[in-house]
Amino acid sequence: MSEQSSPIITFFKVLGRLWVIVTSVIGSLFVFGLMGLIILASSLSEVESAPYYPTRTLREGSSDKIAVMNLSGVIMDDDGSSDPFAFSEGIISAQKVIPMLEHIQNDESIKAVVIRVNSPGGAVVASDEISKKIKEVKEKKPVVVSFGDVSASGGYYISAG
Repeated sequence: MSEQSSPIITFFKVLGRLWVIVTSVIGSLFVFGLMGLIILASSLSEVESAPYYPTRTLREGSSDKIAVMNLSGVIMDDDGSSDPFAFSEGIISAQKVIPMLEHIQNDESIKAVVIRVNSPGGAVVASDEISKKIKEVKEKKPVVVSFGDVSASGGYYISAG
């Protein structure tokens, strides 16, 4: 006597195979999507952009500007841009701040600088480099520094520059 499976058992066998296929496809899409995001993040970290800081026009119709820099976060020697998985928000690094200050120093349309510091401090060397650069900018243009919620240790040091 031959065994014949019932339609319900056949249905569940097909459903089981379909479930395996669907979950495999979804899992593959997730893995490839994650790999794409990692590749995108690593390629974005290699893009060098011009120093950015907002400026305010002194008078309407004038090309004279005031640069406004917001330095917020922990002062670190490295900004983490070489590592695509590094958390770079809230990091003040000499690698990023000094080029901005050099650009401000050399831009004749910028007549003054306002620097807002909100930092608990951090790396000594980076704080010293930023402080020295602020002193250089002060020789050419007025610099006004204000404290945010926190300005301790290296944050105070760069503010006193």
